[in-house]
Formats: sequence, structure tokens, C-alpha cells
Amino acid sequence: MFPKISILMSVYNDQVYLAKSIESILEQNFQNFEFLIVNDGSTDDSLQIMTKYAEEDERIKIINNEQNLGLIESLNKGINVATGEYIARQDADDISLSKRLEQQVEFLDNHQDVVAVGTAVAIIDEEDNITKYNYPPTKHDELQASLLLICEFHHSSMMLRRSSVQKLRGYNQAKPHAEDYDLWWRLSRYGKLANLSEVLVKRRYDKRPRVSLRYRQPQLANSLEISLKAVKESLAERKLGNLDEEAFTRLWWTYLRPMDEESYQKFWQAQQRKEACLKPQDIESLKSFWDLIIKHPGGVTVWNKRFQWLAYYLLSLKQTQVGLQLFWVLSTKFKVSIPWHSVLKKSVVPYLRFI
Repeated sequence: MFPKISILMSVYNDQVYLAKSIESILEQNFQNFEFLIVNDGSTDDSLQIMTKYAEEDERIKIINNEQNLGLIESLNKGINVATGEYIARQDADDISLSKRLEQQVEFLDNHQDVVAVGTAVAIIDEEDNITKYNYPPTKHDELQASLLLICEFHHSSMMLRRSSVQKLRGYNQAKPHAEDYDLWWRLSRYGKLANLSEVLVKRRYDKRPRVSLRYRQPQLANSLEISLKAVKESLAERKLGNLDEEAFTRLWWTYLRPMDEESYQKFWQAQQRKEACLKPQDIESLKSFWDLIIKHPGGVTVWNKRFQWLAYYLLSLKQTQVGLQLFWVLSTKFKVSIPWHSVLKKSVVPYLRFI
């Protein structure tokens, strides 16, 4: 008899937190699973730790890479041997709360049109202290609209239908460090996506160098490619015209800037210089993109407040014309009520600071 779930974990030199992560799976309320752990050529004590648990619990199966193959190949190896109806991801330093599998299985059993479901998460430090919470959108339309520019899923919280993932041939080797974003977009066009609103996973952000930081440049480059692909496919599907890719690229980087100023400066502005920031003419050139946001069933709901926030940010940078133009798009196209008195006040403040 096959297990209901295949838990999939890839491990590379994660000895510090591996035991806690494994135990959080073994202590789940829902126990009908196999636990596939891929040792991706670890050189620390990770293999010994997982072997100890495997000797005590026959549900744990170790797949050993003699050399480091990377996350994508390791995960695809696990997907290919998984036998569960569902595949649940777990990173080697994260912790799943005891109700996680139970609630995700119940959700997927009751929503046959959903192919992948994540959860809200708590961010923890090296001492397991919660530093903040993250509550991504929960509905498919809003999640797919978000994926036009950014990824709104926590990879380590995801549970997927194995049949759907295998039909799409798993993770894309051509999109390293953004392979999850790529898969979520492809899945969103194959079936529905969802997030549970309850915090069911603790994601660890500690002081160790993270892969996502070490490989930030290719991660961003691949994320931009996926975003461009998502927008162009959505435009073509709705017959809304072509995308001005240069203008959209500036919008994408400008949206990223307040969240990651270091990457913006290092990987974008240093190359583009005066061409880096969103330009007044870009707002008009992006007409097809604004139309897409309006036509997409989750578009305005997701992007209304985010683009208002971006417009205020542009005003704070003294990018007054483009900031006001973005507010005008929100008012005239998105039909959003704009507090113009506040907007005009904010547009003047940056120029008064040094008087």
C-alpha cells in the first residue's frame, strides 16, 4: 500500500538544524507518509544524522548523491521515486508544526482542482525565536496575479499533487535559484493554487550565508525572466497586445528596490545608471500591462495597494512626475480612490527637507 504523502527534503551540510527539522516531520499528527531525504554530497555530519533516524524509522529513505548536484537535480530525483499521492516539501533547517500535514491533506482532498497548497509562516532566527510572520494571499486568482511580478509562496511550506508535478516534469534545470517560482507559475496554468491562512511552518533565517544570498544575481535574473514570461503569456492569452520589455524591466527593478536596495544598486543601477529608474514615458508604454492587471480576476485586489505604496516611494525619491503618473493610472484605470491631498503633500515634502 502506497503512503498518502511523500515528504521531500534535500540536505547539503545542514548538520546544525537537521535533527530538529526531521523530528518536526516525525512528530506530525498525520503519520501516513514516506520521508525521502536526499543527501546532496554533504561533507559535514548530515549523512550520519539522517542515517541514525533512518535506522529507527523505516519510513525514512535516504538518497545519497556521491557529489553535490544542487537543489534542482536533488529534488527531481526525489520526485521521480516518490510514491505518495502528495509531495510535501521541507527544507533541512525549517520546522513544520504538528498540524501541517493533516491540514494540507484535508485541504487537497476537499479541493480536487487545487494542485499545490502552501501555508503562512513564522520567520525564526538561529535560536528558534520568531522574528516576524508572513501571511501570503490564499486564493488562486490573487496568487496568480502576484506571480506576474513576484513569488508569494514559501517553498518549504508547499504540498503538491505528485501527478501534476510529474506531468510538468518537476523543477526546471534552466532556472537555478528561482526553480520554485518557475514551477508555481507553470502549475498556476495547469490547475489552481492556494495558501492556508494559518501559520504551519517555521522558516529559518539565521546568520549563516544563505544560498539565496550567495547566488542573488542569477536568482534575480531568472526571476525577472519568469516574470516576463508570465506577463507575456497572460497578455497573449487575453489578446491584450505586446509588452514593452524595457519599460517592464525598469518597473520590476523599481518595485524590488525598496525591499532590496543593495541588489538594486549592485546588479541594476551600476549597469544602467540613468536608465535604471522607472521613467515617466514608461507609464504610458506599459498600457498593456495595466490592462492585464485590470482584466485579471485577482489583479486589482493584489496590486492596488502595492502600486500605491510604490507611487509614494517614487515621490520620496523626488521622482515626482512618474510617481504622480502612477497614481493617475490607479485612479483612472484601476478606479481606485486616491487621497490626492495626501499625495500632493507627499510630493512636496522631499523638496522641503533641506530648506
